[in-house]
Amino acid sequence: MPLPWEADAPAYGFNDTGLSWLPQPAEWATYARDVEAADSTSTLALYTELLAARREHGFGTGSLVWEDAGADAVAFRRGDVHVIANLGTAPLALPAGATVVLRSQPFDGSDLPVDTAVWYTTA
Repeated sequence: MPLPWEADAPAYGFNDTGLSWLPQPAEWATYARDVEAADSTSTLALYTELLAARREHGFGTGSLVWEDAGADAVAFRRGDVHVIANLGTAPLALPAGATVVLRSQPFDGSDLPVDTAVWYTTA
């Protein structure tokens, strides 16, 4: 599927001709790279932050260890970095001493909201 690069360009900037072999719905403009690059809360911004944090904190090092965070969450640790994704219907308390490194949605840092993931370290 062609990626929308420029919201206002023909074929969303995917090619020079403006032609596409797949349909490109109008709502794709909101997901174009140039639009997401200007939005600090976009998926592109989150991935950019994740890649920077991965380099800084060594997210890619060590063995992956699954952790139990309850039936409504997916949790694992890799090295010194823990990740919890709240898939339930109520906020989850973060462990005592958790220092948030990155979050997928804004929150106060204590109770992990629904549909939110957090990357954290402990003292």
